[in-house]
Amino acid sequence: MPTISVEVLFWLKGRLGFPDEGRATLDVSIAPGDTVGDVLALLASERPAFAEHVFDASRGVPYEHVVVLLNRRAVELQGGMAAALADGDELLLMPGFAGGQSL
Repeated sequence: MPTISVEVLFWLKGRLGFPDEGRATLDVSIAPGDTVGDVLALLASERPAFAEHVFDASRGVPYEHVVVLLNRRAVELQGGMAAALADGDELLLMPGFAGGQSL
């Protein structure tokens, strides 16, 4: 069965119950036609902490503070939550960063 990996970074790892040290990676089986949104909705249905901190299933989108990369590119540039997945794809979930200096 085709599989993708979902890696979670930084403080999101702890919120999802992963140890602070090491990689936090989930292998997820996908079916033909599955999308990024399908996988995130599945994880939200299986893991209450995922629904609380990463994916708003009622709206079908990640929370504003979460950045989603598909194969190292912003998912918004690849069709958003409707982006199709293929065997071996990699999703990366990390908190968004803001800040800097005003000029």
